[in-house]
Amino acid sequence: VELARAFFNVAVAEYNAGNIEPAIAAATRSSEIEPTLADPYRLLGRAYLGENRRPEAIEALRRFMEIAPAGMDTTTEQQILKALEADAAGS
Repeated sequence: VELARAFFNVAVAEYNAGNIEPAIAAATRSSEIEPTLADPYRLLGRAYLGENRRPEAIEALRRFMEIAPAGMDTTTEQQILKALEADAAGS
């Protein structure tokens, strides 16, 4: 879990610096190491959305919603996912 969190921390730093592709790579690696860690999927969803990669954003946000721990605030992600899914259904 520590290694997954380390990759996630790199992903956050890259994302906050505007380096989206390295952020996606680090968050993906984090999720590969520890697939039950929700935060990398949240970041992936937002990063993919920022890159207009909607199918990937939907997939990442769905996974986030599946594994987000009880008590974690998922309101924003629920709203984003609902809008993306409605848009995808209408296309």
